Amino acid sequence: MMFFSYTECVSQLRYLDIFLAKQLDRVGFPAEQGKRVKSFVKAYHEIRFNMTGTTYIPKYDDYGQKEMAEVISAMTNYSTEEIATWAIDRIHSEFNRIISHEVQDLERDVGSPS
Repeated sequence: MMFFSYTECVSQLRYLDIFLAKQLDRVGFPAEQGKRVKSFVKAYHEIRFNMTGTTYIPKYDDYGQKEMAEVISAMTNYSTEEIATWAIDRIHSEFNRIISHEVQDLERDVGSPS
């Protein structure tokens, strides 16, 4: 989204939102799940005009143990209850591994920022 935040043509982002909704519909993604998909237009406005106050864009550096456990649970087969029994070092390690992997995937898709 940071790439798209440099655009001056918000209509392109609206097109991407519509395109994504159609693709999700085409593959049978449940409509109620579609509400959890972030909007390009909303993300654009949050990045450009409300980055310091937004809760729409995740700030993983600010995540506490509970939020980390929720991410780990969503990305693995572990339940949040099971993760709650882990040592904090294990939670941090697993969370950082997951986020690093996701960032690497994104960088591979758009090219490394270095």
